[in-house]
Amino acid sequence: MLEGEEVDQDKLDSLFSIIQTDSIKKEFLIDVSYFHLKNTDSIEFRKWNSELINFSKNKKDTSALAESYWDLASFFNDHHKYDSAYYYYNQSSNLYYKINDKYSYARMLLNQAIIQSKVNDYLGSEITSFRAIDIFKPLESKKQLYLAYNNLGVIHNNLGNFDESLKYHKIAKSYNEELNIPYYEITSLNNIGLAYLNLGLYKKAIYSFQSAQSQKDDKSLRLQAMLKDNLGHAKLLIGNLTEGVELIREALEIRKEIGHQGGQVLSYLHLGDYYRIKDQPKEATKHYTKAANLAEVLNMRAELLDIYLALVKVDKSNEAKYLKAHI
Repeated sequence: MLEGEEVDQDKLDSLFSIIQTDSIKKEFLIDVSYFHLKNTDSIEFRKWNSELINFSKNKKDTSALAESYWDLASFFNDHHKYDSAYYYYNQSSNLYYKINDKYSYARMLLNQAIIQSKVNDYLGSEITSFRAIDIFKPLESKKQLYLAYNNLGVIHNNLGNFDESLKYHKIAKSYNEELNIPYYEITSLNNIGLAYLNLGLYKKAIYSFQSAQSQKDDKSLRLQAMLKDNLGHAKLLIGNLTEGVELIREALEIRKEIGHQGGQVLSYLHLGDYYRIKDQPKEATKHYTKAANLAEVLNMRAELLDIYLALVKVDKSNEAKYLKAHI
């Protein structure tokens, strides 16, 4: 098993060339490929993943080929290449189905469902999520059931079915009662807060976000920023503009510091809301436009719809352009 962030690539090449046993060669390729995926070394990952694919095909090793496609799909997902990610998750799921690996097959279905949600195929995502759930339930795979119901909550939030979203996020949270994973608890409290926010229940939303912040967990900077941003947005909507915008700006600075561009999109969107509430349409348009430009680059389709609708409210001269882009 490889450890650390830097390895000698020449040594890896030399080591691979002298391995004679197929089983050891396969495990070596799996470990090296996955190591480079997790360390975001695109060039080396594609090199070793390609080696693994070719090896698996030559040896007719269906399980290893499925795993190689899984890693490749994850790579494309990390780089926001969702069409390619879906294709390779689908390739992997077909192979796992072929060898009757039900658990891995269902995990690929769930990954496909999450990709479908990201590209606004909400009906397809819901159907695929329930296909995965039907497999996970008899297996009592609580972690995967948490993730599947969380995805259903996200789907219905994006569809505007906020009561349904709240229901599914509460089901997801119930699966974590036994798992007791702090990250999942925080995520569920955040998502429940967003459902309340969208239902106009701002005090309940604030309570949920603050409950998430109070969880005993070494929260990552990314999580801290998410909670600050959502809490700040909720405070804006109850009229506490000063505290709200301060939290949103703090979140934006964290997201810039850690390079979380997707989070920056939401921060700019919420700053646009602040200036819209303050009746400063030029500043609102500037921040909404920043959010839109970044969301375009990142292929954040659901967020783009929200941004275009927000722009319509503050930039009437370009209303037709935004509505056309929204459609």
